Amino acid sequence: MKKIIKHTFFVFLFSVARLYAQVPANWSVNPNDYNHSMIITCVLNVNSEESRNTQDVITAFIGADVRGVASPITYLKSQDRYVATLIVYSNDQNVPITFKVYDQSNNVVSNSPVEAINFVADGIIGTLENPFVFSDSSIPKKIKYNNLLTPNGDGHNDVLVIEKLALFNQYTLSIYDIRGQKVYETTNYQNDWSGNDLLNGEYYIYISGTDQDKNKFIYKEVLHLVKKS
Repeated sequence: MKKIIKHTFFVFLFSVARLYAQVPANWSVNPNDYNHSMIITCVLNVNSEESRNTQDVITAFIGADVRGVASPITYLKSQDRYVATLIVYSNDQNVPITFKVYDQSNNVVSNSPVEAINFVADGIIGTLENPFVFSDSSIPKKIKYNNLLTPNGDGHNDVLVIEKLALFNQYTLSIYDIRGQKVYETTNYQNDWSGNDLLNGEYYIYISGTDQDKNKFIYKEVLHLVKKS
């Protein structure tokens, strides 16, 4: 299988080499240095959306060494998605593989929050029909939240819900009224604020901090509070 994998790798490398102009220069691997390989068929989620950019890159590491590089260059018309074939190389069994994602459109490298996968010689993870999903650790460009708050106990929009807070490394959430007075602040939001003690009206959400790769961010959004009169 090693010969087949090496042949596949060189065909793959030739077909995508021109894509790597902005990828870190050390993201390369020589399969001749290793006795074993495994294949991960995967898709990439970049900025919370499945990648359709053939210049995005997923890279496998064992320790600090690059052991596999791939891009989503295989288009599946039946599924309307782009799939990558990541070939990972090693001389040792059961060593943890970690991953990084290169977002070409923003020229950003981030760690993938996917848990480490142990290397298994001749192992196969994912298929074209059911690919493994790698995501980057970038926070969304815009937060998703319910901008209408109606705390009336009907179970719908009773509290402010902000999605994907797990992607934030450190943050401060502050809410202000139209006069600029702070009415709420936390560094550990649990999607449980109702604003039930406030007057109806327009409020402003500010979230600032860093993502898992220590990139700074700030969001400014509007929230409408409507309670029963």
